[in-house]
Amino acid sequence: MYGPTAGTQLGAGSGQHRRDRRRSRESTERRCSRSRSRVEEVRDRRLAGERCHHRGCVGGPETLDRRGSAAVLGQRERGLPAGSGCRCGPGVSAPHTADRGTRAPLAPGSTRPAVSTGISISHLSVEFDDPATGVANRVLDDLSIDSPPGEFLVIIGRSGCGKTTVLNVLSGLIQDHQGTVSFDGKAPRLARQQMGYMFARDALIASRTALANVEIGLEIRRVPRKHRREIAQGLIRVLGLDGAERRYPWQLSQGMRQRVALARTWAMAPALILMDEPFAALDAQTRESVRSAFLQLWERDRSNIVFVTHDLGEALLLADRVVVMGLGGRILEDIRLPFARPRDPGTLPYTEDFTDLERRLHRLLEPADPTASSEGT
Repeated sequence: MYGPTAGTQLGAGSGQHRRDRRRSRESTERRCSRSRSRVEEVRDRRLAGERCHHRGCVGGPETLDRRGSAAVLGQRERGLPAGSGCRCGPGVSAPHTADRGTRAPLAPGSTRPAVSTGISISHLSVEFDDPATGVANRVLDDLSIDSPPGEFLVIIGRSGCGKTTVLNVLSGLIQDHQGTVSFDGKAPRLARQQMGYMFARDALIASRTALANVEIGLEIRRVPRKHRREIAQGLIRVLGLDGAERRYPWQLSQGMRQRVALARTWAMAPALILMDEPFAALDAQTRESVRSAFLQLWERDRSNIVFVTHDLGEALLLADRVVVMGLGGRILEDIRLPFARPRDPGTLPYTEDFTDLERRLHRLLEPADPTASSEGT
């Protein structure tokens, strides 16, 4: 249809389109204004010393949202001092307060607010059915472990004693068990956003560069591109991967791949990190280098760590506390280590206390019957 009527309709349609765009723009501006007001309000409360109810102050890594949390993580990677930012808005230096109303002090040298109540495992038992016989095999038997916030807990034991099963229960991968398990007062399936899990193999995505592999968790959580790039690049610098960020996994050495995997885990700012022999596939020299970079990150942030290893020297070098497990999923001994931090890997292994503890661990792990076969996972 041509003529004045068509022109009038076209003009009316264009006018309606302009009005719709204007309304959409005004709506967006109102939302942004409310968001800014929200951050400013929370910041004012924090500066006044009031308790902050914003989820970002107590919720862990799920607070990587579009307003402030990712920006704070970016600041963290740029090396700002401890306490330089509240998760509900950059630049707030007042102490954090957990939602249970108690002051949560910062660990020495840490940029992470210690608001977690830590790990609680009480009377945990796990059984698996043997597919060949149909008989139930008890892997963990009445296991109880409590680990306070910021503790580096290492679990050692012979193959088949249930070390990895403990990690899988803590991560929520195994939910069929007896007893109670919690992190920060929540069941594992409700605390998954606060956890990271690092395996012996890096499991990098072959089609993504090193930088893109580090960013993938943040991308899934819809952290804005600029913020996730800042976080990833900061971790790449800390871990000595400068110049490798554009390479693909097949172009990286095994040590570099494991550093990328470590950066990917740390980018999520997990309050709890589960590690199943993460350095086992590395040669001795590379292992020492990656372990040193890992300790640098942990000393700064002081997440809860549950670390499984067969290397007794590694356990003593890293841990605040070593739990020795025996076959049947029982705890043989729980040892708190006397070594101060930071620890020098060049001298500590040659001290008398270190060698005495290493011999003690060897004795605990010696099989009562050398012909005994291992069961469990």
